[in-house]
Amino acid sequence: MKFSIQQIYARANFVYYQSQQHGFDFGVSTMRYKLKPGSFMPLGSESLVSPDVVEDEQAQESAVYVTHRFNPTNKLSINTGLRFSVYNYLGPNSVNYYAPGQPVNEDNVTETIDHKKGKDHQHLFGT
Repeated sequence: MKFSIQQIYARANFVYYQSQQHGFDFGVSTMRYKLKPGSFMPLGSESLVSPDVVEDEQAQESAVYVTHRFNPTNKLSINTGLRFSVYNYLGPNSVNYYAPGQPVNEDNVTETIDHKKGKDHQHLFGT
């Protein structure tokens, strides 16, 4: 079985001190995934293994965040924060749509949409 995972990561973090008691961290981050799930190939003509190749996949995960550090005393520190993250599945890929209220199987496919390489199709999953 052959497979590989590639990740590219970038992050920018900033710090702002309003006073000795109040500090803020904020920034953005993004990670791009390229997955090659692999192939399963016979090693020779005598092998009983059937060839199987799994399609490559790619996605991008991004976030923005802010953290507030409050130090009311030298012995007490309170941290609060917000983070908004989004995960986007990127093509190429084919997405099947199924008849409502029916089992999810090939007999109930109503439509198949093909997405090109690198195109985001997050909106297909109800977001």
